[in-house]
Amino acid sequence: MSEDKTAIRILSLLSLLHRDIYWPVERLAQRFGTTKRTIYRYLKDLEQMNYTIVKDEQNRYRIAASPAGKYLPEFDPDEYIFLREIVASARPDHPLRHAILEKINENIQLPVIGGVVSQQVTTNILETIQQAMHEGVRVKLVDYYSLRSDKISDRVIEPVKLIRGMRYILGVDVETASVRQFKIDRIGGAVKLKTKMSNHPDISDWGVDDFYMNGFKGTRVKIGLTMKAANLLCEEYGVNPQSLKKEENNSYPFTYEATVYGMEGVGRFVMGLIDQVKVYGPERLKTYLRKKYVDVNVE
Repeated sequence: MSEDKTAIRILSLLSLLHRDIYWPVERLAQRFGTTKRTIYRYLKDLEQMNYTIVKDEQNRYRIAASPAGKYLPEFDPDEYIFLREIVASARPDHPLRHAILEKINENIQLPVIGGVVSQQVTTNILETIQQAMHEGVRVKLVDYYSLRSDKISDRVIEPVKLIRGMRYILGVDVETASVRQFKIDRIGGAVKLKTKMSNHPDISDWGVDDFYMNGFKGTRVKIGLTMKAANLLCEEYGVNPQSLKKEENNSYPFTYEATVYGMEGVGRFVMGLIDQVKVYGPERLKTYLRKKYVDVNVE
């Protein structure tokens, strides 16, 4: 294979590994039409370029997320270019000149490219979905990673609308004929199909709760919170602090009351702060927690 084709493959691999998906080597080999051995070699090449490749317990790979989405924590690209020019102007026989230039060129510029490519893929996905909605046709989500099944597969959907700051697409899963939300960062690619949409769901009663669960029929929950739990709920889940009710209870001075569309999301929040919350209701949430865990602080 030519060096140009190899470079294109590595850039494409960068784009995939930067996304919110752990990729099986077999799936990557199939996607690029190559062998698992070649994919392992590419992964090793990326590590030599100073990328941090992480692996989960099922031997699936991705690039470690950078804090706050920053790929260059110390300098921006213009500053790196300026730094390279300064180093390049040093006398040719300087013992550190060549080594530093190599680090700047290989270890710094490529992460920028990887991040930019990943952003471009996201833009392309959004544009494809928006065009499909405008034309009233279905979309194939390529290599979609489902947290529920922990699998990567192609999904055909009938897109309804982009939601939650264009980070999710609400659509009808053609296989199950159910309304679902799909996270854009878990989509490997999008292909607009010629098949016209056939489902026209009424989503007037459809909603998403503060814990990212969605559905049509919600359930009201009531939870007591310590100051720590209240702060986490507002900071991590975007809940408006003004929506929390202040109580005279010294142990749980705040109360959270809201509609949820599944017990899993709020259940994970409760168990993550088991000594910082008190579940007042409903009985459905208490039963769910008792079945899943022991020693839950419920009233």
